[in-house]
Amino acid sequence: MSTSETITRTDLANILNEILPNTSVDYIVEQGTNNSWTYRKWNSGIYEAWRTSTNSFNMSTKYGTDQYYTTDYYTLPSNVLSIDHIDLKRIAGGTGLVETSVYDVNITNQRVSFYIWNDGASYSGSFTMGMRLIGKWK
Repeated sequence: MSTSETITRTDLANILNEILPNTSVDYIVEQGTNNSWTYRKWNSGIYEAWRTSTNSFNMSTKYGTDQYYTTDYYTLPSNVLSIDHIDLKRIAGGTGLVETSVYDVNITNQRVSFYIWNDGASYSGSFTMGMRLIGKWK
């Protein structure tokens, strides 16, 4: 290969697979933003995306001794076909919030919503959460 030739990711992956034949090398084929999510598409079909969101809430719905708030729906990236896993983490604010969990994931309608739980005390305020999903794009 001369110094004036351009090597692509695919070329590099093929070279690495020749050098290390028992190793599968995955690589990013596309990355960008979609519906407020930053995403990466991997050649193997893996799709990963992440975003943050600041939410105002008023916990008033009781379940046993706990209270919870259901977030608004967030539009999923339009280029994800299936979701295998979603992580949600409070990254700022929201003192008194004790747990987060997925409420509803709907690929057909391209949306996701979450429960935010506390230990039973009424609470209102705002918090910032980080969301990360792993799925498939092909």
